[in-house]
Amino acid sequence: MVCRPSILAWLPPGPSRRCVGGARRFPLIGEENDLRLAIEQATARLQQELGGRVPDATIAACVRSALDEFRDARIKTYVPVLTYRVARERLSRLLDTRN
Repeated sequence: MVCRPSILAWLPPGPSRRCVGGARRFPLIGEENDLRLAIEQATARLQQELGGRVPDATIAACVRSALDEFRDARIKTYVPVLTYRVARERLSRLLDTRN
């Protein structure tokens, strides 16, 4: 699928551009590699925040579980932050139940 140049004039050049939508197309910036990097960063941040209280394997599993909920999202821009927040909320509840 080829995007019209006028729509993408503000985007940096690169092969990762795609468009979604019917008659009016919208650029989709979030690609799988960008998403993977953001999720790795979210996992590392949660490990720093909760490292001593929750095992790293549990944190990674919780992040993967939260990411699976957003896997089919049409717009990937906010998936990393939503994944981080959902995982942090679940891990906080897990810590509350342990205490």
